[in-house]
Amino acid sequence: MSVVRILQVVGNLQMGGAETMIINVYRQIDKKKIQFDFLVYGDVKSPYAEIVKQNGGRVIVLGKKYARNPIAYFIKLRNIVKKYGPYKGIHAHMDSHNAISLSIARLLKIPIRISHSHTTLRSNSKGFFRKIYYALTGFFITHNATLLLSCGRSAGMALYGKKKYDIVYNPINIDSFVNVDCSLVERLKEQLNISQKKIIIGMVGRLNEVKNHLFAIEIATKLKKYDKDFVLLLAGEGPLRSTLEFQIQKNSLENNVLLLGNRKDVPVLFKCINVLLMPSKYEGFPVTLIEAQAAGVPALISDNITDEADLGFGLLHRCSLKKSAEVWADIILNLTTEKNVSDLQRIRVLKEKGFDSKESVHTFEKFYAI
Repeated sequence: MSVVRILQVVGNLQMGGAETMIINVYRQIDKKKIQFDFLVYGDVKSPYAEIVKQNGGRVIVLGKKYARNPIAYFIKLRNIVKKYGPYKGIHAHMDSHNAISLSIARLLKIPIRISHSHTTLRSNSKGFFRKIYYALTGFFITHNATLLLSCGRSAGMALYGKKKYDIVYNPINIDSFVNVDCSLVERLKEQLNISQKKIIIGMVGRLNEVKNHLFAIEIATKLKKYDKDFVLLLAGEGPLRSTLEFQIQKNSLENNVLLLGNRKDVPVLFKCINVLLMPSKYEGFPVTLIEAQAAGVPALISDNITDEADLGFGLLHRCSLKKSAEVWADIILNLTTEKNVSDLQRIRVLKEKGFDSKESVHTFEKFYAI
C-alpha cells in the first residue's frame, strides 16, 4: 500500500498550540501508512521543523505575500500540489484563512478537506466590515470542507457558528510530562543559574500580543518591588521579542526575566517551575494548560480562557485582566504553596478525557480514511 500524504496548512512551526498538537500526532503516526507535509507562511527555523525533516516530512514555504492574495495563493498552491503531491487530504489550521486553502483544495479535487479551529478570536470581533469578512470566510469554509474540527466548544462556535463540528482535544505525550528525570531538572536550573529557593514562574508560547507578555512584565515589576526572590521564564519566540527585551531593560529586570527562546525540553521546564502564568487576551483550547496539569503545575490564567481546559485537579486559578498586576502578583505568591496531585490520578484523568497522543492518533487515521 502506498503512503498517504496529507498537507498540513499552518502559519508557522513555532511553539503554538495548533503546531504542538499536530506535531504530537505526527510523532505517533505510522509513517509507513501516512506522511505529513507542512505548508507554512513564513519562518521555518524551529525545533518542530527539524522534527518534521528528521521523520521524512517536508516543510514547504508559501511566502506571506502569497497568503494575502487569493489568486496568487491558488497558483502557488496548485504548483505545490503538482510538485509535492498527490495529496489525499488538506488539513487547515489557519482560522478564517482556512476558507482560501480549502476552496483551492476543492478546485484541485483533493478529496479530504479538513478545517480545524484553534482560537476564539472571531468571537471577539468588532466592526461592520470585520463581521462581513468573517461571515464570508465562514461560508466558504463550511461549503468547501468535508470535515469540521475544533479543539473545543468555544473555538468551534467562533469559527463555525451553529454548523455541526467534531471536537478533538489537543493530545499530548502524557508520559513525557509525568515522568521527568530529576537530574535533567537540576541541570536546567544550573544552566539558568537558578537557586533552589527562588520562586520560578513560567510562560510557554509564542511571543505575541495575544499572549499578553507585556502584562507579565508588569507583574514581574510588582514582584520585584515586593523584594521577592523570583525569576520569570519566557519560553518561545515571536514578533514581540525586541519589545520585551526593551521592557526588561527599562524595568531593570535582567536578573528576574529570562527569554529562553524555543525549547525542546518543555516537560523539563514544567518540572522546574512553581507556577505557570497565562494572562492571554483570548485562546482556543491551550494545550500548554493540559501539559501543565499533566506535570502537576498550578497555573494562574485569565478569565478569557475556556473552562474546558480545567481537568478538575484544582490546579487552575482564574483572574480577570481588569485586575491590577499587583493582584496577579499576590495570587502567584499564594499558588507557590499548592499541594501536589498524584501522578496516577493525573494519568488516569488525562487518558479518560482523550488527551493521550498514543491513542488519539487512531482518531486522526480515521479522519484521513486510513
